Amino acid sequence: MRFLLPFLILQQAIPAFAGLRGDDIVPNAFIVKFKNSGQSVSGNDHTASIDDSVHTAFESFLGQASVDFKTNFKFTDKALFHGYSVNLANAADVAALHSFGETDAVYPVRRIKLTHSKRAVSINARTSVQSQNSDSAAPVTVPATNMSSGPIPDTFSPHLMTGVDKLHAQNHFGNSAIVGVIDSGIDHHHDALNQHRGYGNTCFGQKGCPIVGGRSFLNDASNSSISNDPQIHCPATGDAGHGTHTAGTIVASPRDRNCPGVIPTGQVYAYRVFGCDGGGQDDVLMAAMQQAVHDKVDIISMSIGGPGIFSYGEPSGELATSIMRNTGIPVVISAGNDGNSGLFMPSSPGGARDVIGVGSINNNMRFGFTAKITFNGGSKDIVYMTGNEWALNGTKTWPVYVTSKIPNVESDGCDDLPDDTPDLSKYVVVMARGVCGLDKKTDSAHKKGAKLILFYNNPGKAPGTSDGKYWPSPRSAMLSWEDGMAITGQIAKGPVTIDFTASKAIAVEDTLTGGNPSDFSQYGPTMDLRIPTSVSGVGTQILSTFPVNAGRYVTLIGTSMSCPQVAGITALFQTIKGKSETPLQIRSVLTTTATPVAYNRSLNVLDSVARQGGGLVNAFKAVNTPTRVWPDRIELNDTAYFNGTQTLTITNVGKEEQKFMTSHLPAGTVYTFDNSNKFIINEFPLVPVNEDQAQLTFSPTSFTLAPGKSQAVVVTVKAPAPSQSTLPVFSGYAQFQSNLEMGTLTVPYLGVAGSMHEIPVFNTTLNNDGNRTPLFIDSNNTVIKDDNFTYVITSDDTPPGVALNFTITVGSARVTLELVYANTTFVPTIPSATVTKTTTAPQPLRKEERVGILDDEPISRGMIDGGVITASFGPSWDDDKDQKHNVTSGHYRLLVRGQKLFTLGDKEVDFESWLSPAFYVKRT
Repeated sequence: MRFLLPFLILQQAIPAFAGLRGDDIVPNAFIVKFKNSGQSVSGNDHTASIDDSVHTAFESFLGQASVDFKTNFKFTDKALFHGYSVNLANAADVAALHSFGETDAVYPVRRIKLTHSKRAVSINARTSVQSQNSDSAAPVTVPATNMSSGPIPDTFSPHLMTGVDKLHAQNHFGNSAIVGVIDSGIDHHHDALNQHRGYGNTCFGQKGCPIVGGRSFLNDASNSSISNDPQIHCPATGDAGHGTHTAGTIVASPRDRNCPGVIPTGQVYAYRVFGCDGGGQDDVLMAAMQQAVHDKVDIISMSIGGPGIFSYGEPSGELATSIMRNTGIPVVISAGNDGNSGLFMPSSPGGARDVIGVGSINNNMRFGFTAKITFNGGSKDIVYMTGNEWALNGTKTWPVYVTSKIPNVESDGCDDLPDDTPDLSKYVVVMARGVCGLDKKTDSAHKKGAKLILFYNNPGKAPGTSDGKYWPSPRSAMLSWEDGMAITGQIAKGPVTIDFTASKAIAVEDTLTGGNPSDFSQYGPTMDLRIPTSVSGVGTQILSTFPVNAGRYVTLIGTSMSCPQVAGITALFQTIKGKSETPLQIRSVLTTTATPVAYNRSLNVLDSVARQGGGLVNAFKAVNTPTRVWPDRIELNDTAYFNGTQTLTITNVGKEEQKFMTSHLPAGTVYTFDNSNKFIINEFPLVPVNEDQAQLTFSPTSFTLAPGKSQAVVVTVKAPAPSQSTLPVFSGYAQFQSNLEMGTLTVPYLGVAGSMHEIPVFNTTLNNDGNRTPLFIDSNNTVIKDDNFTYVITSDDTPPGVALNFTITVGSARVTLELVYANTTFVPTIPSATVTKTTTAPQPLRKEERVGILDDEPISRGMIDGGVITASFGPSWDDDKDQKHNVTSGHYRLLVRGQKLFTLGDKEVDFESWLSPAFYVKRT
């Protein structure tokens, strides 16, 4: 495997160097995987198996080779990941890493990010809301499990939607369960996370504390620093509160808001792998996973991810898979938030094989506070949607200033406000949601002194929640379109004021989008056609804890929020049912007891398995079902390599006889490409249709199971007709309907109607200023169409002079960029301006015709902006051993090759290729 400098995606000018993937690679940092890594072990009670003898030999080997290196982390547990993370002073020394006898693979260390959550959203639905009292009800007080009077009812909407409230009603609160939360750290000075010791006081690492332990791997400045306290000390803005929010979803026990955790008497080990700026890297993530296993947590929760390709091949994903298989610890990972980008957008490590990937379903409720507008001759109650009540410093009545007296101006606040705008610090500023980002609008108002800002939503859309990017000022919140119209309509007649005197917490029901899949929830499948999302949790408008200096509570959206909910439900399952079942068996229960949900409330079509997995998690049914099934999903492949006959085993683990009937629940089909025959990706909205669906038959179609007995059922799937131009992704559920209320299970299936192998690696149908890609361009972005261009190099600092511009259709396991001599005899598969001879049976490039390999990377369109790459060529390049080579004067071409999907890549016919026009290099 090759390791290269970071690439840079271009929109316009050619940069100093641009390779194929982006700046996600940490320079001179590598993860070395040793042989026999991830060895299986027996039993679920994993005991750390520390073996550092290979590490000692590795260090000795590097020392004897005079390699200047710095140890980052040692991965010493063979059952997990056996390897070493290292920084090299000299990049050329990467050759020594490959040369060590126990090396199995070497990976570049990559930067990782939190699965980005947002404070401000607008929901794409018509406004239709009604007030509810669930948030204004008394906060849930977690009772002792032996209280004869029983617990106070759990009215928190994410719990009502997932059956957690029913388990709480039975006194199941996750006693003694420990969830390892790998995230941005935590503020354990929060009253809901410190055993109610008051805000600003800590409860950490002691018996009875909700945050019982953990470790920080990075400090506030994102530098490596090991500490046993994951407490954050970050500014109020930014992503640093992410980990406090996810931990609260699991274990919070608040007295002042109605947002209890799933296991409020459970405990969290918090592992900090991000600094205050949200920056981290995958070897740190892996070190935290290893530490969590050795700390003997019961579940690992990670709301972390980045672009993925396959269900294998990334070291952090390999480690997560090993933990699931070998330790008895379920690993729950967010699926990602790029749902607007269409199909084949798996995340990593959430798309890794065997983990529990979690998608998002919309909350039925949105949280806010009441207020009253007063105007000449009347008043009206309104709701401002935010997770935090506005602190008004004693002033309860404020005049209103609208930035546009004309309602619904899309550009309202998108540019700086006029010079004659008054000092806005004395007003509540009301502004249309419009089209630009809320941060931009906030900045515009803030420049004029605004401290309080209300955005009224666009017509036809339900209100979201805005907590803004600033803290403590300016504060922002959302209004419904109707409330915005009431204010703008009255202010045209005279002054309007807002009275916050009787403000109270309130929950507003979303009657149109609640309970449906979230727009942002990420679509699979992986490029090897695995189903990455196992199950979905509630992930929008999630009210939870936040650092004390940043407001104490906030509403966030994202699979970052649904992930800890499912992790908490997994902990509930284990505390009630015990740990006799493996993580994969638990995954099966969660997946097959979930409720498949429709795309929206007006379209009677189940959403694709590619996004929702098994559907919305049902904690109560998961705990109480008397049925098990394995496998928990039917992955059919594509129709070219169709795996249409599969056997499922149904087992009755209950105490009563069950009678089963089989049936088919088809989900709506979604299409990868539009119907233009140009391989243009369908993006948001990806509306499923009841067309091009599969047919299922079962053998037997019905059966009876006595307690403890099993039945093998053969499921045969007839795929829809293939369409290479649109590449339909069809899916649905094989249902096993029991006569017992809790016994019915649904097993998701997914397939592709077409051939993955036949998807072009490079999209040559697209058009760039009248020219089809790939394109060969100069530093002015002028297309080069002859063999006479000369690139003059005067020094090592000369900017790149030529570049390739090409488009990745979906993805490739390997894309190479090579410098070859102009007189090469290589015949490509795709013509260029001056290389018109092509072949469908290419022969390998002769070694003597290659000058060097400039880059060699797996690529998916999710890793780059829209799949478009501009890879530049400059005075030098680094080879696969990171050794620098200067380009000498000569006559050359650039060759780009991309491995087709569903190939081994061991033959030239497995690749598409394009050869540029020839160009001269003149070094002076």
